[in-house]
Amino acid sequence: KSACRDPRDWLRDAAIQRDCLAMFAPRWDALGVANSGFVWMVANKRTKIFMQTLENLLPVKGISDQQLWNALLRHHKFRQIGFRVLPLSQFQLLYDHTLRKWSQIKDKAIVVHGVSHRKTYRLAKANLWFFDEKCTAYSKELVPCNGDFMAPSCKI
Repeated sequence: KSACRDPRDWLRDAAIQRDCLAMFAPRWDALGVANSGFVWMVANKRTKIFMQTLENLLPVKGISDQQLWNALLRHHKFRQIGFRVLPLSQFQLLYDHTLRKWSQIKDKAIVVHGVSHRKTYRLAKANLWFFDEKCTAYSKELVPCNGDFMAPSCKI
């Protein structure tokens, strides 16, 4: 069983004197260090202006919203935004290499984010895929790859 749970209390405590918390993107180019797959924003005047700017720039972002997030977080106009990368042990990225050692790290994870391609496959392998008949939003037509996430043809 995974320790994945509602992260809001943990995030509220961690956000003291911070405006923005984000999962780690292990990149040192324009796409890093904030992973836009999971971001916690504290509501205040600074973050309101930041989010309005982000919204206004979305039409020109190209393929990556993550690149836009990181460009804004680094921009000199937003130096007053207090930003922190969330600890990887509790906010886990689910790559193939982390999936191989999932049994060792799953008990510490509060939030898990599938990254790159084959996200559904990795979530299913880690027993973290919950879009099934028990889910009120479930519809068989919405299940990717007809539910066969391990199929070589399933690329999501």
